[in-house]
Amino acid sequence: MSTIARGSDTVPRMRRIACVLLVLAACGDDGTPTQMATLTGALPAVKSAYSRPFKGADGTGTSVLGWKVDFVNVGAGTGCKADGIKVVASVGIFTDQPASNGGNAVLTSGDINIVLDAPPTAVSGGFVANMGVDQIANVEGIISITGIGKAADGKTVTKLEGTVNAGGMDANMAAVSLDGTFEAPVCN
Repeated sequence: MSTIARGSDTVPRMRRIACVLLVLAACGDDGTPTQMATLTGALPAVKSAYSRPFKGADGTGTSVLGWKVDFVNVGAGTGCKADGIKVVASVGIFTDQPASNGGNAVLTSGDINIVLDAPPTAVSGGFVANMGVDQIANVEGIISITGIGKAADGKTVTKLEGTVNAGGMDANMAAVSLDGTFEAPVCN
């Protein structure tokens, strides 16, 4: 009788396991949680940020490596790929590192000019950025990288930290200050 009891108990247990697996699969992957960010002058209000590497053409048409910091309207801890996230502002940091090198751009701490050129062209060995903000034009200023988080291997970038000190013009041609801070984990 104990053999039958165990056998009959196995079927309900397997069904429970299958249901749990089905629920977990339905949850999906919302990506790396965003971290805190601020940016005055941006609407809707910026609440968090994430970063991501990119390969793209610079102002000369050369394919280069770079990094993007996206400022978003959702609270810190929201997955960077979650539904409903609105990118309010974005800073693209361009390097002179050829995309053919593979991998991700190597950044160093320091100030990077935000220029009007879209896309911009970095000087040899340097960095340059451009910035887009909803309903703000002609954005110029500085993005300062104050920290670069790395994984245990010492190479893989996990987070960019810094500040933005920029300005632009709204639709009425009034000056708008765009100042803030960010902790931007790499979106995976």
